[in-house]
Amino acid sequence: MPSGENGSIGGKLGAIVKNQFMVRDDFFDVEFDITGADQSKLKFCQPNPNPGGVCGSDGMQFELFEKKIPTGKLTSYYNRAGDDNKYKLSNTVYAELYQCSVTFTRDGDATIKDVTLSDWENKDTTPAGCNLANDGDTCDLQGLPNDLQVKRTGSFDSKLEFEYAPGQDGVNVNFFDWDSDMEGNGRGPWTDPDTDPNRQPLRFCKVVDGSAPNTQSFECWFPCYKNADGK
Repeated sequence: MPSGENGSIGGKLGAIVKNQFMVRDDFFDVEFDITGADQSKLKFCQPNPNPGGVCGSDGMQFELFEKKIPTGKLTSYYNRAGDDNKYKLSNTVYAELYQCSVTFTRDGDATIKDVTLSDWENKDTTPAGCNLANDGDTCDLQGLPNDLQVKRTGSFDSKLEFEYAPGQDGVNVNFFDWDSDMEGNGRGPWTDPDTDPNRQPLRFCKVVDGSAPNTQSFECWFPCYKNADGK
């Protein structure tokens, strides 16, 4: 759905809540009339095989998972560091999806040091660092269910590339690749504090000058599963 249409629907739903003076535990149902919509974009709402049409999950949608409240309601306030942050892919063999992170210092062109990997329970491991002497060199950081590979693309202040479950694209659901300049659609590590004029909330990585000359501090967030195969 285009962002403009999504925002329009959200505004209309918000107006219903406000105008009807709804309070906690009030609810309403929404039914969509898709007869005038572009049918080529609604393949999961088509009548076949269900005569009434199904506009639900196509099997690759994220759903909130293992909520404390049986009805699936979100915590108030939203607890982004706890159970409200558990998701999984609907109708698949895979377990819930979590968020892992890595922090380290880049010292000069080549040295990766002071590495900390954090898993789905915020438990830290401190693997050995490495030396990336040449452009294109990689090293694998160990301590999560799968390795995290770091790749040098250039000299100091150039971006670094990452692969979680390296070399397993299309084979392991854990595989995820990004670089330190990339942006996504969610919340990244460079969101707080609000007073930081340089913050870039959509970036996968926060990269700032280190405490010593010719160093940079990296912090990156990325998706991961509890088990190496995601199940």
